[in-house]
Amino acid sequence: GKYDLNLAYNTSKNDFDAFMSLLPGDLLNTGREYEYDGRFRMNGWVRGMLGEGLLPDIHTEYTVENGSFHYTDYDSRLTEIGLQGIFEYRPQDQQSSSFRCDDFKAKLRDQAFAGHFYYDDIADPMVDCDLSGKLSLADLREFYPAFAERSQASGSVALDQAVRGR
Repeated sequence: GKYDLNLAYNTSKNDFDAFMSLLPGDLLNTGREYEYDGRFRMNGWVRGMLGEGLLPDIHTEYTVENGSFHYTDYDSRLTEIGLQGIFEYRPQDQQSSSFRCDDFKAKLRDQAFAGHFYYDDIADPMVDCDLSGKLSLADLREFYPAFAERSQASGSVALDQAVRGR
């Protein structure tokens, strides 16, 4: 059957478990245990026909506050995670579909970094990403298990990068 949807939603502040459950299943799967915390909220709508071969338009605005993440066997922690952005999916007009993170910030141990990430036009993707701040390579190595096992990085990196293109 076909269903004509016109749904609006508005979440209150939810725990970070609910936000993490929205991410693709294998995104964080490294074979290691991890812990996370924080709050998020979302609002938006779903409109259009749903049925065989039909998907409705989706508009979501999201905010993450006070997020944290770390692998339990490693000392480095990603803290003070903040995200704010919009996800829009229009199956009939993929050029206007996008995932936007207008504001991203976090700390890895005591080093802060911030930026934005835009992924526009799903039919012919355009990426726009800026990242600035400072990272300790030892902290990065200790944060992510694959780096910890395969590198001996030390020192720090000042970030001021921009990536734009298809």
